[in-house]
Amino acid sequence: MRKCRILISAVFVFLIIACEREYYEGPEDQPVYFEYHYINFAWGLIDNGWMIDQEGNVRGFDHPENYRWPDSTGYMSSEDLQYNLTQTDTLLQTVNHKEFKRYTRLIHGAAEGALSDRSRRGADMGSSMLSCYAFDPASGSYQHVLLSLAGDQEQFNQSAEAEELVEWLKEFGVAIFHD
Repeated sequence: MRKCRILISAVFVFLIIACEREYYEGPEDQPVYFEYHYINFAWGLIDNGWMIDQEGNVRGFDHPENYRWPDSTGYMSSEDLQYNLTQTDTLLQTVNHKEFKRYTRLIHGAAEGALSDRSRRGADMGSSMLSCYAFDPASGSYQHVLLSLAGDQEQFNQSAEAEELVEWLKEFGVAIFHD
């Protein structure tokens, strides 16, 4: 009977551990965790947004010079993220440390999320994109994770974590996102 209890307890502990969510823990020197970027070419160039850095600072940019985009595989080097961060010129606010940690932990789940099909929604609305960055130790670079794209075209990350991140990030100010 005692062996049976030990076996049942061991199975129970294993199931609890196996069912735990994986959380994202980025490197201490990760330059950028979250980004909002709005671009519109309809009536002249509008190019602005904000980034949230490793300290939880929400830093704004307007017409960044030589902004660096992810490569064709969707990855960026730490140097490219750091360069883009140097294009910010305004401290908009600082996120509470506890809140920042809570939301950065959701990056792993968002990175695993499937994307919806991209659909055309309008014209001359531009492109409003929310994203996050997940470090990939195998490549030593950061995966650009699309959370939501709105405007002329729409596309959504379908994970529950991405949905939660989008709702949170919209609080910092974004254009043309629907509730």
